[in-house]
Amino acid sequence: MAENEQTKVCPHCAETIKTAAKVCPFCQNSQSFWINLVRDTSLTIYAGTLVILCFVTTVYLLERGRSFSDYHEQVVVLDTHMAEEVTDNSTNVIVFGMLTNRTAYAWDELGFQVRFFDKGGTLTAVTSGGNDFTLLPHSEHAFRLTLYDRKINPLYASVKAYVRSAKDPKEW
Repeated sequence: MAENEQTKVCPHCAETIKTAAKVCPFCQNSQSFWINLVRDTSLTIYAGTLVILCFVTTVYLLERGRSFSDYHEQVVVLDTHMAEEVTDNSTNVIVFGMLTNRTAYAWDELGFQVRFFDKGGTLTAVTSGGNDFTLLPHSEHAFRLTLYDRKINPLYASVKAYVRSAKDPKEW
């Protein structure tokens, strides 16, 4: 080759070729940057992963959902009752009642705290339970909690339930 000609090394076969060559005369591979980029599998996988990661991050940031703690005082249990369910294997307490949603948002997977009181109004026991239904905005909904293997103490005169947690249905 003449001294004034500019050369480069083919990235595919490592032969010295002219800089202006569009196809290597030795291995017949294209010297185009974009074609080499697409052919390079690791760069394609990396770029695809980066695009997917950006998409998931964007969706997550847009659809994070709201926190129930900001609205817990507006989701209220209106009344609570209890009953005993005796089976062959266990004695269960059934707590049921009505609750209202005074927010403009729906809530899923409600978590309840149940407090039992004696005849004097003293708190004697606390337990928790959950219910999987959707509480629609500005609506009322009945609930039923089965507290398994728990006997009703004769001293339990009343019961009160509170909604302690809920999940935004739009949350991932």
